[in-house]
Amino acid sequence: MAQDEAISTLQGAAAIFREAGDRHGEGMALTKLGVALVEVQRFEEAIAAHQGAAAIFRETGDRHREAEALISLCSALQRVRRFEEAISPLQGAAAIFREAGDRNGEGAALILLAFDYQEMREPGRAAAYWREAAAAMRDVGNHEVAAELEKRAAYAQPGQRP
Repeated sequence: MAQDEAISTLQGAAAIFREAGDRHGEGMALTKLGVALVEVQRFEEAIAAHQGAAAIFRETGDRHREAEALISLCSALQRVRRFEEAISPLQGAAAIFREAGDRNGEGAALILLAFDYQEMREPGRAAAYWREAAAAMRDVGNHEVAAELEKRAAYAQPGQRP
């Protein structure tokens, strides 16, 4: 019940921001709406909300929020096993984070890319993205996560076990 109220409120907020011409506010409301919709497993609606948010942030030049919206979009796509559809937005998010010098954000996008390729049974590509993500995590001083990602890269190859 509380989730339904939150969703309704966020839908209303997005509409109010849209009517007022506040594109940034609308994008923020859509982002939160997408998260709430995922929580109640309304994935198609969540995907649409995150796509809308990413488009708004792209239009307004808020590259960091665009990348975050793309990550959220891809998480929703993964929940419905639409891994191939998630590849391009994830590559876009990784590129945006890379351009901004945000290695942590880039690493998060690379981890999701590795996961997608692993799920699509492409171990070579998965391993390459696990390694790229490990390098990003090392760059931000997260050596424990980097070691885990290197292990995943090694085990991504056929015949290996974690």
